Amino acid sequence: MSFNAEELIEDLNTAQAALQARRSVVMQSIGEWARKKRQDAGVSLRRQAEEMSLSPAYISDLERGNRPWAIASVRFYEQGLKKATTSAKSRAK
Repeated sequence: MSFNAEELIEDLNTAQAALQARRSVVMQSIGEWARKKRQDAGVSLRRQAEEMSLSPAYISDLERGNRPWAIASVRFYEQGLKKATTSAKSRAK
């Protein structure tokens, strides 16, 4: 069996491009889910950012799939959303 470095490099580049495309779709899907949860809860982007001690631009980037999500970020987002809805209910009383 002969070894052709150029073919191997081409195959690796193709595989990396496919993985990157798939990752982008997954990040967008998670972001869409997060935005919908936040909007359904009646929490503004600014309020969500305050509860997470992050900038609204950062949250927006997450929700648009422009920043990577990890399991920890999903949990952190969910915690921020719970805090925002709890504090909103407290203020409404």
